[in-house]
Amino acid sequence: MLFHQEEMALPPGAELLITGSDAPVQAFRLGEFAWGTQLHPETDAAQIARWLDGNDLALPAGKTENSIIAEVEVDDSALVDNGRRLARAFVEFLDGRR
Repeated sequence: MLFHQEEMALPPGAELLITGSDAPVQAFRLGEFAWGTQLHPETDAAQIARWLDGNDLALPAGKTENSIIAEVEVDDSALVDNGRRLARAFVEFLDGRR
C-alpha cells in the first residue's frame, strides 16, 4: 500500500527490493541488517480511513477520500493477507540466518 506524500532516494550502496509506479523506492536493504520500507504492508482499509480523516492530504487527480476508501475496501482481505505473508516470510528469512 503506497500512502505517503514524500519520496525517498535509494541510499548509496543499498539494494532495491520493491519498486512502485508512484514512487520508485518502496523497500530496500543496506548491508546485512538494515532494512527499510516506504510502503505500508501493515495497513488495512480501516487504517487508510483513519489516515484520511481530517488530514489535509494532496489526493491523486480524480480521487476523493470516499473513493479511495471504497477502492481499498474492495481489496481489504488481500491487503491483510499479503501483509501477513510478508511478515511471516521476513521472520522465516531471519530465523534461517541463525
